Amino acid sequence: MAGPVSFGYQVAQGGYSNPEYTVDYAVIAGGGGGGGTFGSSSRGGSGGGAGGYRTFTGYTGVPGTTISVTVGAAGTKGGIGGGGAKGGNSTALSNSSTGGGAGRPQISHGLTGGSGSGGADAGFNGAAGNEGSYTPSEGGNGGNGANLSAGGGGGSGGNGANGTGASSRSAGGAGTSSLDGTTYAAGGNGGGSGGGTHSDHASANTGNGGGGSDGNAGAGGTGGSGLILFKYPDSASDITASSGAAVSTSSAGGYKYTKVTASGDITFN
Repeated sequence: MAGPVSFGYQVAQGGYSNPEYTVDYAVIAGGGGGGGTFGSSSRGGSGGGAGGYRTFTGYTGVPGTTISVTVGAAGTKGGIGGGGAKGGNSTALSNSSTGGGAGRPQISHGLTGGSGSGGADAGFNGAAGNEGSYTPSEGGNGGNGANLSAGGGGGSGGNGANGTGASSRSAGGAGTSSLDGTTYAAGGNGGGSGGGTHSDHASANTGNGGGGSDGNAGAGGTGGSGLILFKYPDSASDITASSGAAVSTSSAGGYKYTKVTASGDITFN
């Protein structure tokens, strides 16, 4: 006698369970930390690059299937006179995005990453993004430095602005509106000259770059940790987490959106 046939359903213990469904997803890496400045310096630190941003469509979610995912860590901020740290890579379903480039202290070129960080001071250039050499690109370039000021970090949706040569801050590159309509992976702002006290800290699980310190301010801003985002029909059961993963799910417009905010295992149900 022939065995059971699923017709798009997963067969479990002699009966049909939930049907398979189509999943789109975004892999967003951690953003780079912003560059710091010396307390006696009037030169700004550069903005950290955004974490790499990539999307994928048409994965088949088979109920009962468990996969491991990695959510990239935030790049730590640069301390007084120091550079920030590069963001961590994120991975899901064998697809990865690269951590954002580390923001730099005064008188430094930017560093590459998913998006590149800015250069700090005149003659110091921002770094290229898309370190993973993906098509389409996972991120933009950092802006170049100018006299006493630094470039913004590249974002997933554009390059960072060049330094202003003044006390005002340079803008980080734009982020990208994702599957849930939220914008992720924007570059950190570059620091301006003079005795400012400003640096921008990125929110967790955004992939944003941290802002560079203004002159005389000290430390830069912390980057935002990464995120894995899944979009699937709201007729499907929620994705669940185990082995350290953390998820939150919302619904809108006939779809569910599950954010994975910590590394571990997830199960399609």
